[in-house]
Amino acid sequence: MTTDQAILIGYASQDTDNLKVVGQPFTTEKYGVGLKKGDTAFRKFVNKMFTDGGSVWQKIYDSTLGQSGTKVTQPAVDNY
Repeated sequence: MTTDQAILIGYASQDTDNLKVVGQPFTTEKYGVGLKKGDTAFRKFVNKMFTDGGSVWQKIYDSTLGQSGTKVTQPAVDNY
């Protein structure tokens, strides 16, 4: 099966005995977070998950998609 990496890793994390993500990605998908216009406090909160050295992002990843055994690098953040 092919789909974007997060979906594949999600499937694999739910059935670690039977599913494994193999091979290398052949595309790059960038994700975004939609926020209410002018919600500066929430934007800063979301950005901090990625800019605090990655510890918050890594904990979230490890407790969800990381259950698949797949390792990924923390995504870059474009602050707008």
